[in-house]
Amino acid sequence: MPRLRNHLDDIERGAIVRRIRIDRNLKIKELGKLVGVSYQQIQKYETGENELSITSMKKIAAALEVEPCDICGCCDV
Repeated sequence: MPRLRNHLDDIERGAIVRRIRIDRNLKIKELGKLVGVSYQQIQKYETGENELSITSMKKIAAALEVEPCDICGCCDV
Protein backbone atom coordinates (compact mmCIF):
# COMPACT_ATOMS: atom_id res chain seq x y z
CA MET A 1 0.00 0.00 0.00
CA PRO A 2 1.41 3.45 -0.85
CA ARG A 3 2.83 5.48 1.99
CA LEU A 4 2.84 9.21 2.37
CA ARG A 5 6.17 10.96 2.75
CA ASN A 6 6.55 14.72 2.77
CA HIS A 7 7.54 17.47 5.15
CA LEU A 8 5.08 16.39 7.84
CA ASP A 9 6.03 13.36 9.88
CA ASP A 10 3.69 10.74 11.34
CA ILE A 11 3.42 12.51 14.70
CA GLU A 12 2.47 15.82 13.09
CA ARG A 13 -0.11 14.21 10.81
CA GLY A 14 -1.56 12.31 13.77
CA ALA A 15 -1.83 15.51 15.79
CA ILE A 16 -3.69 17.14 12.90
CA VAL A 17 -6.14 14.21 12.73
CA ARG A 18 -6.70 14.44 16.50
CA ARG A 19 -7.24 18.22 16.40
CA ILE A 20 -9.75 17.97 13.55
CA ARG A 21 -11.54 15.05 15.25
CA ILE A 22 -11.85 17.03 18.48
CA ASP A 23 -12.99 20.15 16.57
CA ARG A 24 -15.73 17.98 15.01
CA ASN A 25 -16.74 16.72 18.49
CA LEU A 26 -16.12 13.13 17.42
CA LYS A 27 -15.03 10.51 19.88
CA ILE A 28 -12.15 8.30 18.85
CA LYS A 29 -14.50 5.29 18.69
CA GLU A 30 -16.90 7.18 16.43
CA LEU A 31 -14.12 8.05 13.99
CA GLY A 32 -12.93 4.45 14.01
CA LYS A 33 -16.42 3.26 13.16
CA LEU A 34 -16.75 5.80 10.32
CA VAL A 35 -13.38 4.76 8.88
CA GLY A 36 -13.91 1.03 9.45
CA VAL A 37 -11.03 0.46 11.86
CA SER A 38 -10.77 -0.02 15.61
CA TYR A 39 -10.45 2.93 17.96
CA GLN A 40 -7.03 1.54 18.86
CA GLN A 41 -5.91 1.99 15.25
CA ILE A 42 -7.13 5.60 15.20
CA GLN A 43 -5.30 6.13 18.47
CA LYS A 44 -2.08 4.79 16.92
CA TYR A 45 -2.50 7.09 13.91
CA GLU A 46 -3.08 10.07 16.20
CA THR A 47 0.02 9.40 18.28
CA GLY A 48 2.17 8.68 15.23
CA GLU A 49 2.81 5.12 16.40
CA ASN A 50 1.47 3.78 13.09
CA GLU A 51 2.23 5.34 9.73
CA LEU A 52 -0.80 6.70 7.93
CA SER A 53 -1.18 5.20 4.45
CA ILE A 54 -2.62 7.32 1.67
CA THR A 55 -5.72 5.13 1.57
CA SER A 56 -6.31 5.47 5.32
CA MET A 57 -5.66 9.20 5.19
CA LYS A 58 -8.29 9.59 2.46
CA LYS A 59 -10.84 7.60 4.49
CA ILE A 60 -10.14 9.62 7.62
CA ALA A 61 -10.34 12.90 5.68
CA ALA A 62 -13.70 11.87 4.22
CA ALA A 63 -15.03 10.90 7.65
CA LEU A 64 -13.86 14.22 9.09
CA GLU A 65 -15.25 16.10 6.06
CA VAL A 66 -11.91 17.70 5.17
CA GLU A 67 -9.58 17.45 2.20
CA PRO A 68 -6.69 14.96 2.45
CA CYS A 69 -4.31 17.93 2.05
CA ASP A 70 -5.65 19.28 5.33
CA ILE A 71 -4.11 16.23 7.00
CA CYS A 72 -0.94 15.63 5.02
CA GLY A 73 0.09 19.22 4.46
CA CYS A 74 1.07 18.47 0.87
CA CYS A 75 -0.73 21.53 -0.43
CA ASP A 76 0.87 23.90 2.09
CA VAL A 77 4.09 24.27 0.13
